[in-house]
Amino acid sequence: MSSHRLNYYRNMFLSAAIFNFFAGATILFMFSEFYAFIGGENIQASALLEAFRILVALLVLLFGFVYFYISQNIQTEHARALATVSLIGKLIFFGVFSSFAFADQLPMGMAGLVLLDLVYSLLFLEYVRYTKG
Repeated sequence: MSSHRLNYYRNMFLSAAIFNFFAGATILFMFSEFYAFIGGENIQASALLEAFRILVALLVLLFGFVYFYISQNIQTEHARALATVSLIGKLIFFGVFSSFAFADQLPMGMAGLVLLDLVYSLLFLEYVRYTKG
């Protein structure tokens, strides 16, 4: 692949990273202001909740495909890299959902469910450490 093409792809992914960092920080720290800015004050909260429910479900399914890919390519560096991202994702799910459950803002059953995410994150960490080149 030419250096021009490599540079193009490098910059493409860098711009995507910058966009995601900005969007993620905005949603995390300034959601109310952002939502009002894009006209969200006229939308029912139930529609927003449904959109986020679908998004979370699709991300869970996406990671299921990632785990399947890892299982079929267990000795590759790609699998190891994906497992590293996966263990961070599992810790994020555990941290967010369990903290809301312990704050009585979600059912405690949610904390029990995401406890499996914590277990898997530890198992993924063991895999990443064991397969370290």
